[in-house]
Amino acid sequence: MSKNNDLIMTRAQVEQSVRSTMAIQARRRLERKLAESLAVAINLSKGTGLVMCLGDGRETSNVEALTGLMGYSSVSTSNATICRSTLENSTPTR
Repeated sequence: MSKNNDLIMTRAQVEQSVRSTMAIQARRRLERKLAESLAVAINLSKGTGLVMCLGDGRETSNVEALTGLMGYSSVSTSNATICRSTLENSTPTR
């Protein structure tokens, strides 16, 4: 057999790949919805105060930083302390 045959995916492999992709997308949607709900529940301002303590540098808003947090299993103690003080000093949006 030629090496080109190694590149062809079986139907089962394609279906598995599609299922995996759909599961990842569903998880990301859920993380985003949870972050948006949390932001509303705690009256989080629309700024970027949480990006430095929760995010990894790619986020552009507090909600995006919270979304990233939903994907992590834990947050370090120092980051949690910084975030708590940021939240306490945050101006609610009304």
